[in-house]
Amino acid sequence: MQEEKMHRSTYRVLKIFELLSATSEGMSLTGLAQKLEIPKGSLHPILKTMQAMNFIRMNDNGNYTIGQAAYFVGSSYTKNSDLLQEIDYVLKNLSSAVNQTAYFSVLSGGEVLYLLEERVPTPITIQAKRGYKYPAYATGIGKALLSGKTEKDIKTLYPEGLYKLTEYTIDDFDTLFSQVEETQKSGYSFEKEESNKDVQCIAVPVKYKENVIAGMSVAVPVFYYSEEFEKKAMEELKKAKQHIEKLIQDNTQEWVYSPLETEA
Repeated sequence: MQEEKMHRSTYRVLKIFELLSATSEGMSLTGLAQKLEIPKGSLHPILKTMQAMNFIRMNDNGNYTIGQAAYFVGSSYTKNSDLLQEIDYVLKNLSSAVNQTAYFSVLSGGEVLYLLEERVPTPITIQAKRGYKYPAYATGIGKALLSGKTEKDIKTLYPEGLYKLTEYTIDDFDTLFSQVEETQKSGYSFEKEESNKDVQCIAVPVKYKENVIAGMSVAVPVFYYSEEFEKKAMEELKKAKQHIEKLIQDNTQEWVYSPLETEA
């Protein structure tokens, strides 16, 4: 649906949520007005209403950020699903088996949306958290999710090209396509310091009837990584993947986080 076919005020509120959820620093009135291409005078009363209802708040820098009410509404997306609780249990076992942080995610446009995380203490700060979004091409789990797409599909997801999150981030399509193709063959995807310095990941796509519907990964500080760890992580990821795919197959009515069938 094109913007002009949508209810204008509703569209603006939803775009505000989308913009603010993508940044931890928040955005100013001027910045939001520029992104939305609307006058500050039209935007200000919308922001004031959202702030009064605690859906957004103003931080110490004078920027608007996501508020507590939005968090409670958003968290209901995952907390009421028995299926997701079962998947979370599998993720806990995976994290415990490798003693590292594990994630379960779906693709949201061209970004990874982290639905679940099982975190372990580490001297390195791993930025991704439940509810966060990152460009899929810059993460191991994102490449697993993109392995269900064609090259044309992937280019459509990034009409402005690929930009670097770190000095190691892939920023050309040919390299990305090569890595996605390798994931399609091997069933595993990898990333080293592309989205988070000093962190690397191993990931697998989660499928339903051969369609990639989710992804799962293990994130580890680079100084913990070894051939022995990689072998162990790949074995545990494979077991967890098979378990989760069976759970989804047996509970398809509860899966609402991504399409189960390929869209025509």
